[in-house]
Amino acid sequence: MFGIRSVNLAVLLYFIKLIRSSAGFYQCNFSEKFHVSNCSQGVNVRYIGLDRVAPTIYLNSSEVMDITPNAFDTVPELQKLYLNDNHLQEIKPQWFSRLTSLSLLDVSRNKIKIYFPGTFQSVRYLQRLYLGHNDLQVFDGKSDNFGRTIIDLSHNPLNEIYIDRVHTLHINHTNVTQLHFTQAVNIFAEYAKIESFSSSEGVIDKLHLRGNNIRDLSNLTDSFARMLYLDISQNTISAIPADAFRHLKGLRHLNISKVDLYEVYYGMFSSQRALEVLDISYNYLWHLNMNKMYPARLRELYLLGNSVWKVTDSRRSMRSLEKIGIAGNELSCERLFKIYHKAVERGIEFLIPSHMANYTSDNIAGMPCRDVQ
Repeated sequence: MFGIRSVNLAVLLYFIKLIRSSAGFYQCNFSEKFHVSNCSQGVNVRYIGLDRVAPTIYLNSSEVMDITPNAFDTVPELQKLYLNDNHLQEIKPQWFSRLTSLSLLDVSRNKIKIYFPGTFQSVRYLQRLYLGHNDLQVFDGKSDNFGRTIIDLSHNPLNEIYIDRVHTLHINHTNVTQLHFTQAVNIFAEYAKIESFSSSEGVIDKLHLRGNNIRDLSNLTDSFARMLYLDISQNTISAIPADAFRHLKGLRHLNISKVDLYEVYYGMFSSQRALEVLDISYNYLWHLNMNKMYPARLRELYLLGNSVWKVTDSRRSMRSLEKIGIAGNELSCERLFKIYHKAVERGIEFLIPSHMANYTSDNIAGMPCRDVQ
């Protein structure tokens, strides 16, 4: 009636009848593409009599409280399943025993407390797994093959996570303190409680650790040699040794803003020949010595909100820059003007955050400066 992938009318009527017969009448919204949503009193899904070639099933925002183990056996070719914004308390491994083609599962914003190891062993092509905004405290994914999967576990009261291989892992806003993995491409662990992190094989591109409790960078061993992006901003590190990044030879983007840094040492970036972006904003630096950045050829440099009053660039390293952020420091107007003038001549873009711009007193292009007589 609605095309080859639409719900058969008789099946749809049967499904409605089942919902009506379970604990009273439930007012729901049904669409033509296997979409059941906005049920008024909740649904206990006993049977889904849908076309076996249904590519996607939507049961999001449907007040689903439970699903029987064999509910999805009739749709073995299912590729995407949306169960977000419901009242599920667990994920049953039996749901996926025949869903070998499943590529996406969204069970975010439920009340899930338990994850059974090996739940997705039979799912060979899972690409995205959304488990955010639940009640998980422990996640053990060692028995699952997540090497090609993007997993989102953010906004859970997660204390422990066990996982070896994963493509991309999101554990933002959790209670995780220890992070260890064997292989990962991208890890987003911002505003968690991580104190230490490590990798045994080092297949990682991006590591986001903003806003944690990291004080020590000794775990940045040669297993991170291939890493391209590192963000350890908003951690109380204070003193970063000159050799802290010596193993990160492939690094292209480094963010060490807001780490209470007082000094940048000679040799700190001696291994970063490929480094293109460096953010050292909102620290306690007083002297910017571009010679200390050698041999990196930076395209972007940000040192907003420090106490810099002097800039040294005898090697003319700033020539490689395409963008710079230097507002919010203690530079005299004369020194800031020289930097600005040279930058304009070379086509370098200035980043001036709106909250730092001030045109009412001494300034260079909106960047406040000190008028030293």
